[in-house]
Amino acid sequence: MMAYRNKLDGNNGILALTKNEIDYAEKQKKEIVIALETKPLEESHLSFAGNLKGLDQAINEINNIYSSYKSFRGIAVHDYNYWKALETK
Repeated sequence: MMAYRNKLDGNNGILALTKNEIDYAEKQKKEIVIALETKPLEESHLSFAGNLKGLDQAINEINNIYSSYKSFRGIAVHDYNYWKALETK
């Protein structure tokens, strides 16, 4: 599931976007992966571009919150090259 946001909380945050989908996946016994964005986008609220600390915190929080859900299969990060570039800065 593409949850392209750069914050966890709030009406338009990652948790708000993913909660219903995770609950649905649980009921349907389906697996779900939450995807986060690191590539710079026109709408900056959709990406963790330039914010490795924020990305790391989001990954940790998402894992903590959803780790008890059988449907939760982890986090995918788009785009690998931009993610690696964040780590070298």
